[in-house]
Amino acid sequence: MSAKSDYVRQQAARDKTRGHRCHADGCNTDVPPAMFMCKRHWSMVPLRLRNMIWGLYEPGQEITKDASGLYIEAAREAIAAVAAKERIA
Repeated sequence: MSAKSDYVRQQAARDKTRGHRCHADGCNTDVPPAMFMCKRHWSMVPLRLRNMIWGLYEPGQEITKDASGLYIEAAREAIAAVAAKERIA
């Protein structure tokens, strides 16, 4: 298991939500701050974008609020992809 995976699991167990919501448009599901989306919406993100977000994620960026520009760009694409899938459904 990677150190990044261990970090996210540890943070998820410790910080259940701290008022953090899934980033999908209109979703009010509380998720741990180290997680980008709830399980339902994350599974709707195309694999290419999931891999990109995971690869660009730096442990602790949810605390320091200093995500890279590439991460933010990938996050916006993921949010748009989920929104498009939900409009089609």
